[in-house]
Amino acid sequence: MTPKNSFSSVLTWLAICMLIVMLVATTIIMVTMVEKNLATDFSMFYSAAKDFLKHHLMYMKIDWAHYNVRKIATVYKHIPPVIPFLGVKHSTELNSPFFILLITPLALLTYQQALACWLLISFIAGVGAFLYLLKKIFPQRYNLLFMVAGLAAFLGSITVYSNFGYAELGLFIFAGLVFSWTWSRSGRDKAAGVLLGLLLTLKLFIGMFLIYFLFLKRWRLLAYMVTTFIILNLITLCIVGSKNYIDYIAILHVADWFAASWNASLYGFLSRIFGGSFNQPILNIPIIAHSLYIISAIFVVSVLFFNTRQQKDDKQRFDLNFSYVLCAMILLSPLGWVYYFPVLLIALLLSIKFIEKYYYNLPIIFTLLISLFLMNVPYMLVPAQSANNPAYMFTRYAYQFYGLLILFVVLVILLYKQAHMKLIGERTGVRQHFPFAAIWLALLPSLNLLLVSAFK
Repeated sequence: MTPKNSFSSVLTWLAICMLIVMLVATTIIMVTMVEKNLATDFSMFYSAAKDFLKHHLMYMKIDWAHYNVRKIATVYKHIPPVIPFLGVKHSTELNSPFFILLITPLALLTYQQALACWLLISFIAGVGAFLYLLKKIFPQRYNLLFMVAGLAAFLGSITVYSNFGYAELGLFIFAGLVFSWTWSRSGRDKAAGVLLGLLLTLKLFIGMFLIYFLFLKRWRLLAYMVTTFIILNLITLCIVGSKNYIDYIAILHVADWFAASWNASLYGFLSRIFGGSFNQPILNIPIIAHSLYIISAIFVVSVLFFNTRQQKDDKQRFDLNFSYVLCAMILLSPLGWVYYFPVLLIALLLSIKFIEKYYYNLPIIFTLLISLFLMNVPYMLVPAQSANNPAYMFTRYAYQFYGLLILFVVLVILLYKQAHMKLIGERTGVRQHFPFAAIWLALLPSLNLLLVSAFK
């Protein structure tokens, strides 16, 4: 065995050991949640679906005169009383009626059974989509070491961990966008349009892709996306009734927890400082937050329009623009929660591939790693009403926002460079593997939180 093969074998076994540790830690966390009936965001999904099965309204009733939320049921009324309430007294369910209808079969099970199924399906969807993404982006490098090391890093990310810890649907959105990227990139407009329409029915921030494909004049894909969205909502409307839709729209208007620490969007950052959320801002002038947000949104969309005008008939440009849209939709969404950040892995990996082939620049690589580090700084969720520390508004509560903003800026730079750079060929040796080795360093704080949570 040559020294090179021996070193590769050692790295492979180290990666396998790390993956085993990550799998054990993730399993312990999920099993503990189920065994102890821990309250999660899935609790609200389950309760709303249970309400629907009992022919009750899915959402809280709204006082239209003053937009005051009036309690009609506690969020955990369908769940065993041993569950800690975590201070939550009212349902704040913001998912669409279609989503509630989609998970209704789980409401036929006990809460423990439903939570176990949800976590298992979420795990399979996330891991499967990530491995598929790695193979699509780096087909020549997709060996055992690359797959195992990548999967261990994936499971060690705080953004992935938050989807298990809070039983959220971020990994389902991630899986859907992975296939949306693949199909739209290869010209499968029908499949991509239907899937994006489904995702738009689940989460409205997917609407950013409507703007993108409109700018690209991909009319067939747009038609399938819009048609799917309309059909799914009409079917849901016929089943759940108009009152649930009216309540859903009303709740979207009264959501006021933008200042929560895990909201990494631009509006979340601005509302913590200038008001407009359920917190004590530094300057209570919400009009400033609204104005800055609108100006920024116009700028982001304008840059996207310019980038699509510069679009060449190559897939590298499409990859970077797709990544730009992924960042923009989280940045501009009023509620860009950290558990949606797995979708940014698509942008991160596509950026690394472009950097290797087109623009191997160490400052850009380090900037990308700083972005990854900030997005994975472990910090527990602080509710909007408690996010009142002025110093933390620019530090602890804003780390994920800074990471997202840096990734956005890097993509703008790469899009500019792509229009002026020539293909320089695949990097080999140490320089080829450096970005991936550095990713592990950027994830160390996140890995620490996962291990402490599992084995404490």
